[in-house]
Amino acid sequence: MWNRVKLKADAKEFLSKNLTNSILACLIFTIIVGFFALDATFSDNVSIFTRNKLNETIKSEERYYDDFLEDDDYDEILDEDETTNFLNKSNFELNEFLNDPDLVNGRKGLLTLSPLGTIGNDLYGVGGFNVNNNLFVNFFSGVLSIKIPILFLGLISLIFFVLRILFINPLTIGLKSFFLKGYSEIPKVKFLFSYFKDNSWTGLASKLFLRDIYLTLWTICFIIPGIIKFYEYYYVEYILAENPEMSLSDAIELSRQMTYGEKFDIFVLEISFFGWALLSLLSFNIGSIILNPYMEATYARLYLFKKEQRKTEKEQEYFDYYNEVNNN
Repeated sequence: MWNRVKLKADAKEFLSKNLTNSILACLIFTIIVGFFALDATFSDNVSIFTRNKLNETIKSEERYYDDFLEDDDYDEILDEDETTNFLNKSNFELNEFLNDPDLVNGRKGLLTLSPLGTIGNDLYGVGGFNVNNNLFVNFFSGVLSIKIPILFLGLISLIFFVLRILFINPLTIGLKSFFLKGYSEIPKVKFLFSYFKDNSWTGLASKLFLRDIYLTLWTICFIIPGIIKFYEYYYVEYILAENPEMSLSDAIELSRQMTYGEKFDIFVLEISFFGWALLSLLSFNIGSIILNPYMEATYARLYLFKKEQRKTEKEQEYFDYYNEVNNN
């Protein structure tokens, strides 16, 4: 039976030898995923109208309200005289950008690109300026917000959804392959894109998409079974990384066998990183530069342990059967 301490110790040893490439691989993956994780936001007339009214109310104070409070808080704050919950005018550009009549009237929506993923989103309100009335740029966080007609917004969202399936799914398998191979050879960043070179990426993309549909249906119909299924499918990506030609049903069945009786243990392993994740969040997710490789190396080591354990059990079953036949 595996234990968290040993897995993490092996992961730390892995990173001590391959830290630079591991960080690069995870950063490249995060940036690419962040680019395709497009946030196409249809305008919310009520919240935008409330922001307009709020800014007019406090304009004499030259202060502008934080755009990112929950919508339910707006009306409550409008009735308060105190201004302690307001930002200073450093967010003037962002508020001016959001208070566009085209957004208020629903003629346009916001298309937001954040190549740095959650790192960029956490820093979205820090600085930034309007290039023009339709484009807001924040070089500090790497976020771009563009106002475009609602019809085009829906079309672009659909295109990016298809691209995520075709590109991000094989790239996810490539990241798993990077860490798996790193335990037996020097991992190279090009492993991320290896499945695009051997033309197996289309099959992997469709398999992971189908897996995601299964998980979504399980979760929609039965929330708890959906969570169970998530951990039952836990090793599917690793199995496909080593066996890209394997069918999804076979990969799921093999993962089901490997996770039997250990789903809760895997869950505990994941939440054992909570403290590190919290520290990373407090540092605007900058700590994730180290945390992500650490977690990926740990999970890859877990799969390799289970794979070796299964191989040993199969060999033992063969020898037991062989001895039984000979004795009879």
